[in-house]
Amino acid sequence: MVIDDVTAVLQAEADKVDAEAKAGAEKLKTRRSVQNFFEMGILEGVELKFTQGDFSCRVINGRRVSYNGVETSLTALMQKLLDTNRPLRPSPHWLFNGWRLSEIFNETYV
Repeated sequence: MVIDDVTAVLQAEADKVDAEAKAGAEKLKTRRSVQNFFEMGILEGVELKFTQGDFSCRVINGRRVSYNGVETSLTALMQKLLDTNRPLRPSPHWLFNGWRLSEIFNETYV
């Protein structure tokens, strides 16, 4: 009866699993933070201005805004203003005190 040494095969499989786990952990580390107005120093009632037209909205909590009396997210509002359904990142297109939200986001989270 011949017994094969499977140690090398098992070790190679374990190394592959470790590499996949490390890659997954790195991906989670680099995940972009969720934008929160309050964390970014933008308070309730503050006006945000849209860079592509004469539109503005007001912050109503950490994640939502009000436009014409309707509560919404910045993403949904921007999709409405631009008449599109495609996913958009709104922070480069909205201003607070002349600063793009993307700049404030980077100062806060990056």
